[in-house]
Amino acid sequence: LRIHDAWLASQYKRFVKNGFRLSFKQFIDFDNDTGYWKMKDALFFPMLQKLESAFQTKPLVLFHDDLKTDSFAFINSIAAFCDVDFDQKKISTKPFHSAYSTKQLKMMRRYGWNKLDRENTFSENKLIQWFQKRTQLLRSYSLMAIANFLPEKWIDPNPLITTEELEQVRKKFEHDWKQCLEFAGR
Repeated sequence: LRIHDAWLASQYKRFVKNGFRLSFKQFIDFDNDTGYWKMKDALFFPMLQKLESAFQTKPLVLFHDDLKTDSFAFINSIAAFCDVDFDQKKISTKPFHSAYSTKQLKMMRRYGWNKLDRENTFSENKLIQWFQKRTQLLRSYSLMAIANFLPEKWIDPNPLITTEELEQVRKKFEHDWKQCLEFAGR
């Protein structure tokens, strides 16, 4: 699990990178729940309860911060839960994907296509669909590469996500996070 403000910010950045031209408020709407991401889908504790009920045992709860601070302790928790051994020398703890810069994401949000409008326009033919999707990816990565070379003054000065929005997320899901911590014995 990852604390809600960091997790939803990460989800939003991933969506922007993938071609969604939504503001954070359009992504998750706290007032009317009309955003792309629904409030119920941002609650972790009900999911933990469903897992416990379905499997008749308490699920292993892991925290993103633990993965970052002590990767092998994190991996050891999984191995112990599964009652397996592993060779640490064969495990790489280097990040697999690096994050895109705010400048790149702002460029994508501003000049990318609106994926919400385009999702249903792909061909039924799988080969043509493959080319259509690769063309979109080429456009995305080109836009983000160009952003690296643009002067900062050409990029939207407004934050991708405001600190107020992140604080609102933290407050909105504070109770859910506390329940998760308690469930995990923290």
